[in-house]
Order: sequence, then structure tokens, then C-alpha cells
Amino acid sequence: MKRDIFVIAFLILLISIPILTEANDSLAVKLENPILQSEKIKLPWYKNMDYTFGYNLGLCLRGSDLNYYPHGGVDVVGSFVGMFYLLNSIEAGVRIPINNRMLDMGLGYGWANIYSSGNLEARFPDTLVNNITVNLAYLGVANIRKLYIYIGHSISKSIYMGLEFNYCQAYGTEVYYPYVYPNSFVNVRRDLIGGGCYIKLSPTITLNKNFGINPYFMIKIGKANEVHSTSPYSGLWGKKLTVWCTGLYGGFNFNIGGKR
Repeated sequence: MKRDIFVIAFLILLISIPILTEANDSLAVKLENPILQSEKIKLPWYKNMDYTFGYNLGLCLRGSDLNYYPHGGVDVVGSFVGMFYLLNSIEAGVRIPINNRMLDMGLGYGWANIYSSGNLEARFPDTLVNNITVNLAYLGVANIRKLYIYIGHSISKSIYMGLEFNYCQAYGTEVYYPYVYPNSFVNVRRDLIGGGCYIKLSPTITLNKNFGINPYFMIKIGKANEVHSTSPYSGLWGKKLTVWCTGLYGGFNFNIGGKR
């Protein structure tokens, strides 16, 4: 919980920078020679930057490792709905104008609370743990936390293409059969690293010369693969966890500063 609060506070701190910068620039303009103010001055690139802060919600594929299958008979609707999960994200970044195009980059933090029926199964025939044979184990994941950086470039006024690099933590419970030996149920954190690509449609709604809003729709293809586990039996797992962030996203950015 403390780590989540720290990350959110850090993202909010990023958007306070342009507010202070804008105030300082306004004061500097007032002190300039009025004659010089009437001339059109080409501002340096850092004066034309947009500082962005926003939120998006993604409808993402769970993939085979996290899919949910209802118990107690066939449930077509439940099985279809169980193929997806909702990923919330907040982002803070900058947009830099380069040759009539925009370079879009920043940092994001995402979270999802889901229920998995435990489809990452591993069979351990004749494997002894505390002198007891382990026949089957599975992982159920309940929480996902994601930290990522993104970088994109506009290919037209409102369309961006870009890349994402991410680090994820998946929290869940490992269950081992039979239940008769110690640590049959183990709380585990799995660390994952991955990335992806996206295309984003993001028009601009200008409210004034210093403030705008970018609603957007995005298609993203990406995933993260397990690189570490806190499981005391991690050596018994042949298959590693994969978390997908592939899906459809909708969101918005608040833009402060820059040239409009």
C-alpha cells in the first residue's frame, strides 16, 4: 500500500513542474521590452513541450495462464467474460514537438484485481517435498501491479504509434496436492518483465493556450513473462507465468503548457 501511494504521489509531482515553469515564464514576459514582444519569437523546443497526466482503462486478454472457467456445468457467457480482465492505469509524461510531429513519452502505473481459477498447472510425478509425493499444483492470481515506460511518435496530427517496456508483479496463491503436508497453500509473488507496441488515436481539445485535453482510443499488443518467483518450490515449476496486456484501451490526458 505504501509503495502504491508513493508511485501515485511521484506521478502527481511530475505535473507540478510545468505549472511552476509557466508562472516563471509569464513573469519574464512582463519584464521584456514591449517592442520586442511585438516580434514573433521562435521558442526553444523545451518551451513547446506538453506536460501530460492522465488515466486509461484497458479491456485485456487474460491468456491461458489466468483464464477463468466457471465450475458446476457449462456457462458460455461466463467463460467468454472470463477471457478478459480490466487494467487501470495512470500516466505522466511529456510531448516534445520535432519537425511538425510529436514525440510522446512517459511513465505509467497500472493495477488489476482479478480472480483466476488456477490454470498454470504443473505436474510433479514422483517428486518428494518433505518426504511426501506432490502430484499436482496450480497457481491462482488475484492481483497484478504494473510499472511501465512508453515512447511514441505521431504519424499524423492525431495518430500515434509507440512501444512499451514494463515490469509486473503478480500476487497469488500456490496450491499443492495433496493437502496433507506443510505449506500446501503458499502466498507467492511473481516478477515479470516484458513489453509491447500500440497505436493510439488521440485528438486534442484545446481549452486555452496553456491547457488541453486528449481523449484517446488505443489498441495495444503486449505481455510480460515471469523471471523470478518467491515460491519455496519455484524449482519444481517447469512452466512460467505469462501476463498479457493485449487489448482495447480508452482514456484521456490533461496537457499543460506547450504550443497550441
